[in-house]
Amino acid sequence: SVSPWGKHIVGSATVAKVADQPNGVVACALTSASEAQTGALHQKNERNFTALKELVFEARVRATVLPTGAVVGFVGLGADYNANPESMTQLIGFSFRASGALHFECDDAVTDTSTDTGITVTVNQWYVLRAEILEAGTVVFYVDGVEVGSAPFAATGADAVLQPVVQVYKGSSTPVGTLEVDYIAGYNQR
Repeated sequence: SVSPWGKHIVGSATVAKVADQPNGVVACALTSASEAQTGALHQKNERNFTALKELVFEARVRATVLPTGAVVGFVGLGADYNANPESMTQLIGFSFRASGALHFECDDAVTDTSTDTGITVTVNQWYVLRAEILEAGTVVFYVDGVEVGSAPFAATGADAVLQPVVQVYKGSSTPVGTLEVDYIAGYNQR
């Protein structure tokens, strides 16, 4: 079969289907091995969602292992794959941080916004994360239907065309983290 989804794995990280989950769940996980690791699920750098028109991205996600240390878990839309999701040249989404901090992220290669939502992630609790661009240039972020903030996004042309990404990353040492995604939905105005 032809799938729009691809994965990148660095080190001992994994990206795999979770057993016995109705309708399918995928986990991106880091191990405690002392090495650089990345587990990323994305659409093979096929960037099909434009932030120049009305755009909605939504995903149902949970952390089954909270990120520790300098681990970053990212769920959202991004530019071409990068081992560190925060190094993608453009991105719109959410990051899971150590101690359960949940941030919304927006980077158009000029303005880089990373804002704590004030939500502390609970292990194994599902969250519906949503980012909407209803007016060109502004992204509004929601967690479980509640608005948590907004940020500017002023990329233009091909720089404003993004792909869905679920990813966990660490540069080295022994921190861990696992994100599971139940669904990803996205649509654009034509």
